[in-house]
Amino acid sequence: MHFSSVRGEGRTRSLALLGKRIPDSVIRVELITFFHRYPGTHFGACEIAERLERDPLQVEAQLERLAQLNILEKSEMEGETVYRYRPPYCAAWEER
Repeated sequence: MHFSSVRGEGRTRSLALLGKRIPDSVIRVELITFFHRYPGTHFGACEIAERLERDPLQVEAQLERLAQLNILEKSEMEGETVYRYRPPYCAAWEER
């Protein structure tokens, strides 16, 4: 879903935040913290942006960055791009 099609009262709040630029590193920390609170669940960029009350375009860009870094897993669910936390890999865990 593209952000131009976001509906509901959260859209007004999200669009109002477009003028406030938060450093990308802060957004990434907030995203990692968000996924740490909800392990194993999938979220779309729009939903995360509304929950964090951040610029949807900036959130989407940082979700993509975290997916490139293999911190998040990106997949498709019911026609929507969703993200979930990817736990760190440790070879020692496989020995157990």
